[in-house]
Formats: sequence, C-alpha cells, structure tokens
Amino acid sequence: MQKLLILLILSFFSSQGYTASCPDGSEPVKSVSADGSYFVYKCASNSNNDVSNKTPIDQDSILANKLEQRRTINVFKAWDSPGTYGDVFDYHYGLYWTVDPKAPEHTIKLSQINWNFNYPRYDYDDYDGIEEFILKKDWQHEAEYGATDTVKFWDDNFAEYISNVSQELVDQYDTDGVELDWWRDYGGVLASTGLNSALVKKARTSIAAKLRDKLGNNAVILGNVGWDLNTATTEYINGVFLELWKAPGTQRYSSSDISKMEDSLYFYDKYLQEPRIIAMAPWRVSTGGNSRLIPRDAEENIRYAKLFAAMAMVIPENGYILYSDNNWDESDGDYGHQYYDFYNIDLGKSTSKAIEVTKGVAYKKHQNGYIAFNRLGYDVTVDFGDFQSVIPPMSGVFLNLDGKKI
Repeated sequence: MQKLLILLILSFFSSQGYTASCPDGSEPVKSVSADGSYFVYKCASNSNNDVSNKTPIDQDSILANKLEQRRTINVFKAWDSPGTYGDVFDYHYGLYWTVDPKAPEHTIKLSQINWNFNYPRYDYDDYDGIEEFILKKDWQHEAEYGATDTVKFWDDNFAEYISNVSQELVDQYDTDGVELDWWRDYGGVLASTGLNSALVKKARTSIAAKLRDKLGNNAVILGNVGWDLNTATTEYINGVFLELWKAPGTQRYSSSDISKMEDSLYFYDKYLQEPRIIAMAPWRVSTGGNSRLIPRDAEENIRYAKLFAAMAMVIPENGYILYSDNNWDESDGDYGHQYYDFYNIDLGKSTSKAIEVTKGVAYKKHQNGYIAFNRLGYDVTVDFGDFQSVIPPMSGVFLNLDGKKI
C-alpha cells in the first residue's frame, strides 16, 4: 500500500509537470500496470519532430558508408590527450578529429580548423596566407594553451579564404570534413574581438555558407557549440560538439545541467542538416576540482557514463559519446578518458527513433533490445510492449528483447 501511495504521488507530479512531452507534442498515455500497483506512461508516436528543408547526403557516399557501420554505442575521440596517441586503432571510435587524424576505415575523420585564433608557437595552423588575417591582439585563451593571437574572421575576404584552406586540408589528409572549435557568438570569441554578437553571427554564417558550398553536401561541418542552443548556422552545418564545460571545482553536474543536456540533444537533432551528427562530451565526477581523486572506473563514474551514453544514443539520429576527464586535470592535453567495457554492448542497429515516455525518460528500440535512460530523481517504470522495466534514477540501461539488463 505504501509503494502504491508513493507511485501515485510521483505519477501525479509527472502528469502535472510533463504535459505535452511526447515528441509529437501530445501527452503520454497513462495506464495502470498489470498488477494494479502503479501507473505506466507511454507515447503513441516515436517521431523526433524534425524540421523540413534538410539536405540529405548521397547514400553511396563514403560518409554514408561510415554511418552505416555505426554500432549500438558509438564513442568519439576529441583530439589526442596524453597516453591516447594511436589508440584510435586499439579501440572502436566512430568519430575523431585532430590536426592529422589517422584512423581505421570505419571512423569519420575531421580536420581541425582554427578559424578565429592562431597559435604562434605551433605551425599546424600557419595556413598559407593566414598572416593577412592575424591581428597582434591577445585572443584571451586560458593560460594552459599559451599565447594565442586573434584572427580577423569578420574580414570580407575571410570566409572564402578559410573555405579554401579547409578544402585543401580535407584533400591533403583524406578526411570527411572539418571541426570548428569555439563555434558560438560569445565567450572567447567576443572577448577577443570587441564585436557584438550580431556581427559575430553574421561572420560565422558567412563562413558556414562558404564551407558548405566548397565542401559539398557529403562532408561533415561540425562546430563546438558548448552549451549553446543556436540556429544561426544550422542551415549549413550537420554536426555539433557539445563540450559540456563545468567550472573548476565543480564536482558533478546538477539535475538542471543534465536537463539542459537533454534539451540540447533534442534541439540539434531537430535543426541540424543531415546526417545530424551530435558528439556529446560530459566531464566526469571530481572531488575538490580534481577528478583524479575519483577513479574513472568508480561506481559513480560508471553510472554517469551509462546515463550519458544512453542519452546520446537514444535522442539523436547519429549520436556519439565521450565521457572524459575534466579539462583542468592535465596541463598538456584535454579529453583523457577510459574506454568502458559497456561501450562494446551489441544490440544491433536501432529500429526506431527516440520514444519519449515523459520529460527526462526515453528509450530507443534496437534489433536485439532497447536502450533507455532516466535522468529524473526517482524510479520510473517503462512499458516496452512485451515487458515492463523499472529504470532507476539517473541511469542508463541496456536491455535485451525480454527485458534482461545487460
């Protein structure tokens, strides 16, 4: 009786707080469980509410072939961190970017493009002709990255210039497109230029348009948007990097932070061009701002890694996950991480889009099972049709076809 009362209370708050939360805008259908002890919520639709005017890639293209080789859980690699050089051949990464990304045939490789700043101490971003656009003005990057000069990306001739550079690098390194760091209208960009956000937006839109025209529809243009929700360039780009920065000393993400992550995944899966590649990079739990005090394989880190992996696989069409160290953990590189054993779970290809049970709870069907997540603070029972399963709070689960957790 006590269990029934608790579940009735929870279902009351769910029905009050999450109206019209199915992907098609309708309310979840509430029914009573088989034993009559709790309510079950289920959406009738499994649509992700796409917007129109998407430009598809050619189905016989190299990029389409690589996407066809996606696994149940798809991990990406952002640059190279200490101890990870060459490990793209040791573990299965579906997406990877750096200056010269050498990787297996199945990996989508992107050339890193420094479009708004230049490192004087390195030569990899000394593109032929870049000196015309370099200002001897501090870009105000974090101290760990050293001196950084501002690039005059708002110059009338820059968009054409950087698109030509990008095409040359894609051809030189045989990559599938480009990665644009700091792809947003404020933050480090504005601090270095003094431009208002409208002018930065105008410049970025011009760059994105020229890049798409130069690289064509079968190339990936992926921007690091961080926490931003911004459609300024989604008419042209087909990928985003969700670099989910948290301030030094922050131990873990709040429930509000994780809700924002969910919103970002739905947002960009709706507005990006095809094939809508979303690379999600949450940072692991730390103590006193030092995550090395909590091992990567600690129970709490594994729990969060599964939650975020499930969110990244369920919500977007083509999601990728990297649960990594915090950027301040090492002075000589970012995105160190553990390649968790559960990344190798094989449930086959997905056979549905995200099915949102209620805000904060969703699942996706696969050939041989289901992936589901619950970012809420309490148990939620989900009806998968052939069975029901309790999804614990703040967790991601991987189920076979009869509901057994893997």
